[in-house]
Amino acid sequence: MDPSLLPASEIQALTNSLNRVLYHFLHMLEHCSLKRSAESLEVTVQELVELTRLETEFASLDFGRTQRQRRSGLSAMAFNAYIGLEKVCRALHGDVRARLVPLVFKHLLPAVLMTHRGASEVAPRGLTIIREHTLHFVKHLMTVVS
Repeated sequence: MDPSLLPASEIQALTNSLNRVLYHFLHMLEHCSLKRSAESLEVTVQELVELTRLETEFASLDFGRTQRQRRSGLSAMAFNAYIGLEKVCRALHGDVRARLVPLVFKHLLPAVLMTHRGASEVAPRGLTIIREHTLHFVKHLMTVVS
């Protein structure tokens, strides 16, 4: 075993901890406005979009379901990142149609075009899954903000 790699149990523990941090961040997005800090808003969207690209194995992320499936690992992190992007697109954080939705779409576009940073390191099937998730989320977001 390569000493620079973490054992599977430590990877799982780290992933679970990161999911808990993301969960608390999502809670913060419900109550704390990012309206006054364009830079914070930009970085938040950028990093959430990066997290959406973690799911490259499972093709089903259903955003509109009332009963969400129990998710774990990287799938949960990607799903919660999309939920975070949805939470950012609320009036609490600024003008939804003129500023927030275009900002989110600007950062999601490379995933649709399959040209995002690190795309060359992802298998073609994984790129297709990322693209499908992104397109599904865009449709969901358009329904939510309409």
